[in-house]
Amino acid sequence: MKVLSVVVLAVLGCSLAQGRIVDKCDLRNQLVTAISALTVNGEHKAMNDANDVAKFVCHAEKSAGFNTSAVTDLPAGIEDTSHQGGQNWPSTGQQQSNDASPWQTREPPQPWTLLGVFQLSNRLFCDDGQNPSKNICDTSCSNFLDDDTTDDVNCLLKFFSNSGFGAVQMSIEEILKMIHLILQPDCKDVQDSEYFAGCSQPPAP
Repeated sequence: MKVLSVVVLAVLGCSLAQGRIVDKCDLRNQLVTAISALTVNGEHKAMNDANDVAKFVCHAEKSAGFNTSAVTDLPAGIEDTSHQGGQNWPSTGQQQSNDASPWQTREPPQPWTLLGVFQLSNRLFCDDGQNPSKNICDTSCSNFLDDDTTDDVNCLLKFFSNSGFGAVQMSIEEILKMIHLILQPDCKDVQDSEYFAGCSQPPAP
């Protein structure tokens, strides 16, 4: 498994430029606080329970090593199989319909660049100034590579809320590909009580 991971990283061109290494407990607390704000503002609750938070933090550890400047180049038509998920997903508030809709339109595969601590795609979440992007978070991709993870957290939660799916037209392939990358098998069974065993209690909602 370790050998396979090394090969995958080599193929995908994963780069860990010098950046801040985020503390696991701090990232958990930041997510919990941001989710509370979403609920207060009337947004769809992005995660069902503490285990969902653990899955996202686990993803940050496995895919980026908690490095805020992590960059991965994903060739067109290629998915990082070490990051594929598909089970126990946090609720997005959207149910797939049998009727055709704009976000289900098929699009040809495009190369992606995955950025920052949550490895968010330049084709969906931000504007890199070079490639077409849905830019659902209305931000520059450079904001996902600095030491401040506020943009990363808010954008991740927007994707898993009603506003993320309704804001722009996304193909079902784009949505599922990003979900597969974020919710990877290594993290799908992570339990909050075990994963955050060394952390103090998160801030109260």
